[in-house]
Amino acid sequence: MNEIMKRIKDIGDKGKRVTDADLYSISESIMGTGIKGGTGYRLKEVSVMTGNIITPTATVKAIVNGKERLGAHIGVGPVDAR
Repeated sequence: MNEIMKRIKDIGDKGKRVTDADLYSISESIMGTGIKGGTGYRLKEVSVMTGNIITPTATVKAIVNGKERLGAHIGVGPVDAR
């Protein structure tokens, strides 16, 4: 998950918009398997909160090898909250 989030952050740091296709491609390249084969992972939720009086927070919920996984991090901005 950390490597996936690092690559997503790298795209954001370049000022580019991260698309669903980017998420699937990055995940597939890191994990070596993808949703097409019906195994490996399935992204369920991605949520990013930011504002002027709240701590930027990002959460991801995914099915990884048949088990639901949830990750949440805070940061100094929405892209850094990985």
